[in-house]
Amino acid sequence: MSDVEKQSTYDQETFERYKAIRNEIAREDNVMSSRLNWFTGSQAFLLTALTIGHRGNTPFPTPGNDFLFPLVPITGACFCLLSFVGILAAWVAIRRWRGLLRPMTREADYLPTIGKDQLLLYSGWIGPILMPMVFFGAWAYLLIKGYSYT
Repeated sequence: MSDVEKQSTYDQETFERYKAIRNEIAREDNVMSSRLNWFTGSQAFLLTALTIGHRGNTPFPTPGNDFLFPLVPITGACFCLLSFVGILAAWVAIRRWRGLLRPMTREADYLPTIGKDQLLLYSGWIGPILMPMVFFGAWAYLLIKGYSYT
């Protein structure tokens, strides 16, 4: 086998491995997006349910004026924790896949890099990671205020 044939075979193998890793990154990204969409939908549904159940004689839902209190805030907080873990898992998986991709893109300059700018990468993950924490804080606030108002 000549040097050109060896290089061509190596390039083809590298490219196939590169494509497989890129596909895994895309799959994890899609899974994370689905988790975030389900999370957002569930939070909207729970907030709507809590609002409908509130009878309005106090500014905050309490066990006395809202038949869905504390069930809805506790459920919402649990969803926040579960979603946060799932989104964090996707983030870790994508970081691992990118770690496998990095040596290939350094070695073969013809392969496009994914997320070369770390600042942009981390900025893009702020929303998916912080959103469950913000909602968790809101549910905790409602629980504390609801019980302290009675």
